[in-house]
Amino acid sequence: MSLRERAEQRGAGAVARKPRVAVIGTGGTISGVGRHSLDLYEYMDYGRRQEVDELVGRFPEVAAAADVIPVRFRSISSSAVSPADWLALQAAVHEVVSREHVDGVVITHGTATLEETAYFLNLTLPSASGASSPPTTSLPRRRAYSPCWR
Repeated sequence: MSLRERAEQRGAGAVARKPRVAVIGTGGTISGVGRHSLDLYEYMDYGRRQEVDELVGRFPEVAAAADVIPVRFRSISSSAVSPADWLALQAAVHEVVSREHVDGVVITHGTATLEETAYFLNLTLPSASGASSPPTTSLPRRRAYSPCWR
């Protein structure tokens, strides 16, 4: 059941409750911070990786849409993700869902093995929807890439 369907089930007279969403960080490009603000090339080689709570903290606007629970999991390059990491990630998803009673889970991930991780989770989690990023070839011309587009 989607978040929208859950909200509709609560009805118009119900007190609006923001969804609780866990954000599990795995590292990858999305977590990279360069040596300076113009380091857009070597930032993954010489910069540092942000933990997921630092990443979420950079976007305070998200608090208006959901109660976000950042979950530190890994901080590695996505090319280093292995089957052992997939199994541990699956266990982390199960654990955070049961502990935090969340409405949804978002997993930040680098691009190198995103499809493989999404495929594994799609096969092994009860209601995993897989990766939400569109292929860049499906984006309209002159539109900035965002993995959260509709």
